[in-house]
Amino acid sequence: MKKVISAGGVVLRKNNNQVEIALIKDPYGRFALPKGHLEKEETNEEAAIREVKEEMGCEKVKIIKYLDKIEYFFKDPYGRDGKKGELIKKEVYYYLMEVAPDEKCIPQKDEGIEEIVWVSTEEAIKISDYKNNLPLFKKVIKEIKNIS
Repeated sequence: MKKVISAGGVVLRKNNNQVEIALIKDPYGRFALPKGHLEKEETNEEAAIREVKEEMGCEKVKIIKYLDKIEYFFKDPYGRDGKKGELIKKEVYYYLMEVAPDEKCIPQKDEGIEEIVWVSTEEAIKISDYKNNLPLFKKVIKEIKNIS
């Protein structure tokens, strides 16, 4: 079994004294958090920032803190992470990140990102298509109370 490591972010912004979370509509048409593979000799933090910038088209992204690691198994349907149909163990390291309220994030179509939505944490829990992100959102709710 092949192991794949990725990193990404739960990206926040303040909007009229409310904290919003960014979700992307990924290449599979699902609402997700931005993430991607580590490149050669890249740290988890560097990969998380690069992936958020690449997928969301944001320039001013900063890490607030490390959140958690999500692990899951899947069979690679396209051969992107291994051989087509191969069982893959994926580890994704997520960071709480922030962009400035005036940052213009533009979905990167060449990355397969159809749209970016900014929603409350509660709404993110409802519309996120990846339920393994639920523990992340619960941690973010606690962190937002410290930020607000």
